[in-house]
Amino acid sequence: MKFFTHKLIKKDKIERRLYQETILGTCNRVNSLVILPTGLGKTIIAALIAVNRLSKYSDSKIIFLAPTKPLVAQHYQTFKSVLVLDEELKILTGSIASKKRGEIFNDAKILFYTPQTLQNDIITDTVNLKNVSLIIFDEAHRAVGEYAYCFIADRYMKTADNPLILGITASPGATKEKIDTVLENLFIKNIEIRTERSPDVVQYIQDIEIQWIKIKLPKEFQEIKQKIEAMYKDTLKYLKRSHVLESYDISRVTKKDLLTAQIKIQKEVKSKAEPTSDDFELIAMAAMAIRYSYMLELLETQGLNSLLAYLIKNEKKASGKRASRVLRGFVESPFFIDIKNKVKSLLEKGIYHPKFSTLQKYLENQFKQNESSRVIVFTQYRVTAQLVTDQLSKIEGLRPVRFVGQQSKPGDKGLGQKQQLEILELFKEGTYNVLVATSVAEEGLDIAECDLVIFYDVVPSEIRYVQRKGRTGRKKPGKVVILMAENSRDEGYYWASQRKQREMHRILNEIQEMSRNKFKRIDESQTQITEFFQKKKEIKEKKEIKEEKFEIIVDHREYSSSLVKELVTFGFKIKLAQLPVADYLLGNRILIERKTCEDFSKSIIDGRLFKEIKELKQNSLQSLLIIEGENLYTQSSLKPEAIRGALVSIILDFNIPIIWTKNGKETASIFRTIARRELEKEEGKKTWRTRLEKSPQRTFEIQEYIVAGLPGIDTIRAKKLLSKLKTIENIFTAEEEELLEVEGIGEKLAKNIRKIVRAKYRPE
Repeated sequence: MKFFTHKLIKKDKIERRLYQETILGTCNRVNSLVILPTGLGKTIIAALIAVNRLSKYSDSKIIFLAPTKPLVAQHYQTFKSVLVLDEELKILTGSIASKKRGEIFNDAKILFYTPQTLQNDIITDTVNLKNVSLIIFDEAHRAVGEYAYCFIADRYMKTADNPLILGITASPGATKEKIDTVLENLFIKNIEIRTERSPDVVQYIQDIEIQWIKIKLPKEFQEIKQKIEAMYKDTLKYLKRSHVLESYDISRVTKKDLLTAQIKIQKEVKSKAEPTSDDFELIAMAAMAIRYSYMLELLETQGLNSLLAYLIKNEKKASGKRASRVLRGFVESPFFIDIKNKVKSLLEKGIYHPKFSTLQKYLENQFKQNESSRVIVFTQYRVTAQLVTDQLSKIEGLRPVRFVGQQSKPGDKGLGQKQQLEILELFKEGTYNVLVATSVAEEGLDIAECDLVIFYDVVPSEIRYVQRKGRTGRKKPGKVVILMAENSRDEGYYWASQRKQREMHRILNEIQEMSRNKFKRIDESQTQITEFFQKKKEIKEKKEIKEEKFEIIVDHREYSSSLVKELVTFGFKIKLAQLPVADYLLGNRILIERKTCEDFSKSIIDGRLFKEIKELKQNSLQSLLIIEGENLYTQSSLKPEAIRGALVSIILDFNIPIIWTKNGKETASIFRTIARRELEKEEGKKTWRTRLEKSPQRTFEIQEYIVAGLPGIDTIRAKKLLSKLKTIENIFTAEEEELLEVEGIGEKLAKNIRKIVRAKYRPE
C-alpha cells in the first residue's frame, strides 16, 4: 500500500488512490465541485488540496465550512488525524465570542467554521478573507437562496488575493436549474463526479444490499383512508371546477400542486377591491385540500399516533382567539370527530402501523446474527421517532435513542449540538445500538459504522435518499431496508427519488463533459481564475472607495437580513448595535426604518407601526421609511383602503418620506445613493444629534439621560447611581471608592467615570 508523503502530512496516514490524484490534478487549479459517494474520502481530498495551497502560499489560511457543529467537529478531527498542524487547526462557531474568534483567526492556519458564524464575522469585519487561499464548502448543495454559503463565496472571490473554492457533496440536486444555481453561487468552473460504477473507484466501494418491503395496510386503516379520500376528492373536484387544479385524481395531485394553487388563489383574491364569498370559499377549500392530503400521508406512511397528534394540534389551534371559521368548522364536523374516535380506539388496542412489527422482526434478526450491530432507523417525523424509540426500548437487547434536530417545538424539546455529539459518541461505543433519527442524521455525519439502515418511511428527495443510504457500507458491506406501505405515498416517493437520482447523474455527466472540454488545456501560462477575479476586485475597489468611509449602524434584529449582506457587498462598514429607535443609522444623522410588505401589514394590525413612526420622528432630524417587497396589497390580509390610510398618515402627519424597493439589493442601492450624497457634503458644516434615546421631559428622566451618557453606563446603572448618590453633582464629584459602593459599578468602570469627569475638553 502506498501513501501520500508531504512535510505537512503524518507518515502513512493517507493512502494513495488513483481517483484522488486525478481529482487533485484539476481541483488544485480551478474552482471545483467534487461529487463522490459517501465513504470515499471527500474530506481527505479537501485535506490534500489544503496541503497543496499551504505549500504554494505559506503565509495563507484555509477555511473549512460545514453546516452544523457536529460536522465541523468531525472534519476538524479528520484533519487533525492526518496533518501535523495540530496547534494550528481551530474550530470557530457561534459559541465563541466574536472578539475571541478574531484573535483565533489571526493565529491559526486552518479554521473550521459554521457558515453563519463566518458570515457574521465577515459582516462585522472581525475577519478578513484577503489572505485565505482556499475555502472548502461541505454539503455544497446548500449553496442556494439566502444560505450563508452564497454570501461567503461572493465576498471571498471579491476579496482574496489567491482565491480557490472546493465544493464537496454526495448529491447536488436533480434538476439542471438547481445544479446550475449551486455552480453559479460557488463560482464553480470544473466538476469531478464519481459514482459507484466509475472504474477508478469500484475497488473501494463496499457492497450495499438494498431490500424494499411492501407492507399491506390492514382493514382498519383502509376504512379510515377511504373516509379521508372521499372528503379529499370532493375538495379536489371543487378546485378543478374553479380552474386552479388540472386534475382531481388523488394519485396525480402532489403536495406542490396544492401549495401552488393556494398561493395563486390568495394572490388573486387579495388583488380584488371587493372579494366575494365565493373567493373566500375557494381559499377555504384549498386549505382543506392540504389538510386532507397531509392526513393521508400520516396515516399511510407514519401511523395512527402521528395522525392523532395532527388532529389534536388542529383542535388546539381551533380553540385560539384568532382561529378561522373554516378551521373551527373542520374540528367540529362529524367527519373529524369520527376519524379521531376511530384512531384513538385503534391506538388503545395497541395498533400503530404494520410497519412497526416488520421493523421489530428485522431488528431482532439483525442482533441475533450480530450482537454488536449498529442500526439507524430513519423517519420523517419526530412524533414517529419518539413512538419507535419508546416501543423498541421494550424489546430485550435493543438500546434505542432518539436523534433529532436542535429546534424545539411545543411539547418536544430539540437536541443541542453538544447533546447530539454525546449521543453519537455513545452510539459509537455501543451504549446505544439503535439510532432512531430524523433528517438531522442524514447529512454528512460520519456516524459509527452501521450494519443496517432502515427507512421507516420514504422521502421523494434524491439528495436525502442518497444521504440516508450512505450511512452504511462505508468501511464494510452494509444493508438498506426500505419499508413501503403498499399503494401509498411511500411507493410514489420511492420511485420519484430513483427517477430524480438517475436524472441528476445524467445532468452531471453532461456538465462534467462540458467543463472538461473547456478546461482541458489549463496550464500555468493561461490566465488563471484567480487573476480574473483579482482584476474584477481592483475595479470593484475603485467603485467602493467612498462606501468604505461610510459607517452604517445596524440594529441587532436586522443582523441576518438579506439587506445587511448586500450592504457588505457594496463595501459599507457595518457596526452592530441595539438601536432604541429604527433599524439603521446612516452616518450620524439619518435614521431608517425598514419593513417588508408582510411586516408592514402586521405592524398595522398589532399596533407597532405608528408607535415606531412617532419615535422615529422624535429622535431624528432626518428619517425615512423603506418598504421592501413586490406588492404590499397582495401580501397583506388588510383591505387596501386601510393600507393606503396608513401610508398617507405617515407622509402627511409625520412628514416621513416612504421609499419602495423590490428587494434587499435595491434597498442597498438606495443606501449607497444616500451615503454618496452625505459624503459629498462639506465636512463639519453641520452638527447632528448623536444620541437616539427618546427625548426626556420630566426632571428624573433628564437626570437619568445625562448620567446614562457616561461610558459604560446604561439606564439601569444610571438609576442605581442616582438612587445611591442622589444628585448628578454628587456622581460627578464622587471618588472611586464611593462609586464602587454602587451595585453594578466595578473598579474599571469607576476609573473610567473619574477619567472622563476630570479630562479637559480637547476637540480634534
